[in-house]
Amino acid sequence: GRVRISTSGNAGVASNLLIGTGGLTLDISGDGLFWDQSTIGTQGNTLTNADTFTITGSGTKTLNGAGQFINAAGATLTHLDGTITFADGATLRNQGSFIIPTGATPTGYAGTGSVINEATGTVAWTGGTIAVASPAEFHNQGTLTISGTTHTLSGTGVFANDATGITNWTDASTISIATGATYTNNGTFNVNNDANRLITGGGAFINNGTFNHNSLSNSGDNVGWNGTGQFTNNGLFAFNDNNDYQVDGGTVFTNTTTGIIRVSTTDLEETQFFSFSATAGVGTVDNQGTVEVLGGRFRHITLIDPVFTFTAANTKNLPGDETAAGAAPKVTARPLDIAIENGAIKAADAE
Repeated sequence: GRVRISTSGNAGVASNLLIGTGGLTLDISGDGLFWDQSTIGTQGNTLTNADTFTITGSGTKTLNGAGQFINAAGATLTHLDGTITFADGATLRNQGSFIIPTGATPTGYAGTGSVINEATGTVAWTGGTIAVASPAEFHNQGTLTISGTTHTLSGTGVFANDATGITNWTDASTISIATGATYTNNGTFNVNNDANRLITGGGAFINNGTFNHNSLSNSGDNVGWNGTGQFTNNGLFAFNDNNDYQVDGGTVFTNTTTGIIRVSTTDLEETQFFSFSATAGVGTVDNQGTVEVLGGRFRHITLIDPVFTFTAANTKNLPGDETAAGAAPKVTARPLDIAIENGAIKAADAE
């Protein structure tokens, strides 16, 4: 059976859950507790889930009162669908297991408040849409795993992997970042396991931390963007094997003046940025920062007419190796392949 936080339908009956000064702990096993509508008024206090709690349905759900809702260590919180509207700076904190699956409607967060996955917490985003409407914020400070089906991020609110956060993208699922939405990585973002996968959409991915491309298989090591969105690297983008990054659909990959693209492998197969001729709209790779080749080979190539732009001289920082200086602002890769092998830039006709 189910225990519900909901509206009675009788206008003469108060249907809100108010949390007193001593707080309230819910320890409901079995199907657990379901919140499908109505208000949880924290009144500056703490509601704690110690077992099973599900947020679902299109009804209005409000968390207010400047307090917090904590999903405790060992407990499970599932946000199946529907939007939580925060008020007064209320906070939803996860210290246990937080599951975001594909639901009938987007999983939404709105209003003045935050979702925080704390250091001990795990979030499993297995599919569906997370919609964060500004000024609401979603922060991962623990572990977030992305797997399953298509994952869509929408809204203009903050969605961030914080400095202590670890995000693991573990399979061939797609991440779609809608126009106006931004996925910000300030911690560690890992592309793990062998599978080709893409980001799509017209939004933005900003890497201020470390982005690890860890796939090892030559037949399953493509990651990249097919769409008009932009990947901006202000931190470290690490090719940890002979991985590939695909730039199609008009996307732009920018390595800024603070950014480092690092290649580190013993494999002789090239690490590369590339585009497919069968995909409409070539992408652009704009290097304004540093490219380090600590081992292996690096190149940028395409089957149509891409642009690889060198606007900075720091194409590597290995002592004793040749440095590219005064590079032309644009090099079209149809007539020219650019390869960097162990720190040295080499060019050859592609035709």
